Amino acid sequence: MRNSAPLLARLALGVAWVGTLANSAHAGLPAAKRPIAPPRMVHPNLAPHAWITIGKETTYVTEPVLEDGYIDYLAALNALASADVTAENNAAVLLAQAIDPASIDAGQRERFYKVLGVEPPKKSDGLFSDSAAFLTNQGDKFAETIDTLVPWSPEKFPPRARWLASHERALDLAVEATRRSRCYFPMIRKPNAEMIMAVLYGVQPSMEIGRALVARALLRLHEGHIADAIKDLLACHRLARLIGSGPLLLHGTVSRSIEIKACFADAALLQDDQLPAAEALAYRDELEKLAPQPSVADQFDHGERIMFLGFASELAQKQQPELEGMMVDLGEALSPLADSELIVDIYDMQMTVVWNKGMRSANKEWDRWLAAIRTPITDWRPLRFEALETTARSILKQTPEGLGATTLEQKGDWMGRMLATRMLPNLKPDLVVEDRARMRVDLVLLGLALAAYHADNGAYPETLAALTPRYCREVPPDRFTTKPLSYRREDNGYALYSAGDNGLDDGGRASNAQPPGDDIVISITAESQTRLPLVGTISPRQAKAALLATGLALMATLAAVALLFVRASRARKARLADAPKLPLD
Repeated sequence: MRNSAPLLARLALGVAWVGTLANSAHAGLPAAKRPIAPPRMVHPNLAPHAWITIGKETTYVTEPVLEDGYIDYLAALNALASADVTAENNAAVLLAQAIDPASIDAGQRERFYKVLGVEPPKKSDGLFSDSAAFLTNQGDKFAETIDTLVPWSPEKFPPRARWLASHERALDLAVEATRRSRCYFPMIRKPNAEMIMAVLYGVQPSMEIGRALVARALLRLHEGHIADAIKDLLACHRLARLIGSGPLLLHGTVSRSIEIKACFADAALLQDDQLPAAEALAYRDELEKLAPQPSVADQFDHGERIMFLGFASELAQKQQPELEGMMVDLGEALSPLADSELIVDIYDMQMTVVWNKGMRSANKEWDRWLAAIRTPITDWRPLRFEALETTARSILKQTPEGLGATTLEQKGDWMGRMLATRMLPNLKPDLVVEDRARMRVDLVLLGLALAAYHADNGAYPETLAALTPRYCREVPPDRFTTKPLSYRREDNGYALYSAGDNGLDDGGRASNAQPPGDDIVISITAESQTRLPLVGTISPRQAKAALLATGLALMATLAAVALLFVRASRARKARLADAPKLPLD
């Protein structure tokens, strides 16, 4: 549990454990020389079979099945991820055109684009990769901290502005992609490589696309183009949900990273006291229509389980020919009259018992953790995790001999629990970020309702109850306490916040406050409101026409004022000329 060792190291440990199990199952037999593993069928008259019987309790998925009788888990995972996906509704088809092909391994590049059914981009210029190397090299820390997610100007950040301009076409293509309903990037591995070596191309570069959408939205907000800023922010939220629809925890991690950045940019939008009520409510409605945010529980239950079972299955799949070869050699060493095929049959039956019990045991261990994950944080989820972690530590110290395991089923039970516990991902950070991301979206939706109320009434309400039913159907509770969210008027603004995962009211202090707190906050103050012009509520062409008309009107006004000054000056001189001369003293 919570093992940070590389997956290859964990694979080596698993192989060692299974080898130990095989030796203990045949204690007392003379040592045998291990030949180089032959092909799967040692004896042509033995029917193909596998040590793991296909079924829901053992293999979890029942297809597709390889020639040797084992499940093709990578194909099963890709089938799960691509369900109901077509070339027309798959956002990845367009996103792949916005991603630098150099970010995909050269040996897998052709296959990646072939699965998606598109040609690779011919040039890398202006496309997104899996890192922000350009901005980082320029010393730009945009989106790395909360304080950087604010409206900005090209004059203050020229490298950022140039970078955005060079990626404009790819960014527009990504916005178009987010209007699609599904997103499937295939998992690809090299021939004969283990499943844990499969790579999910396309997901990591999506983080950079989300970062660019937020950057452009905040630039447009600075320039007063509110409607265009909202389009980019909505596209960013859509991208997060599309990526999060994937079956693995990696999909959820990337999705939440994009979503949280979009929420911080939403908070910057809410600072603008020129946000019209209609646009605020329209944006809120669009956000409420989006697909649900990714679920750690669902991804752990399906995608991560399939990944783990694929790893376990490959242990059996790769060792079976070698260990059966050992049994053949052992039979020949025992006696020239020994029936090697019978020895292999007996050994296969024994290992089938061990592996079937092991897979059932592993799935039950997975289900125990799944039940804890599905427990709401308000229902003592941390205590359930603490109990499971205590059990996990004891499991990792166990051996079959120490448990008194003598039967094959007992050894299989030990093996399954050991493998599942060793291969469990570190779930706590994902669950904390999941809860906080959901709470941030709730606060943004409520913030948009407050903005619309302010636009209509010239002030924020005294209580959140005043928002219903015109501005929102209901006020959501604090996800961390189930109590009402904290809200207070502050001068001409407000503070709206959740207690955060510590469940304590820190007075509206977020992690970047002094002293830092754990609250999740939207704070609107008179000083922080940007008070941008209303140019954002019309199209760029209308804005230019309005600016031109304003300029012409200003010139006409200045000319009229100048003429008045000239006339006033002449009248004054005339009056002075007609006035009587007064003595100096």
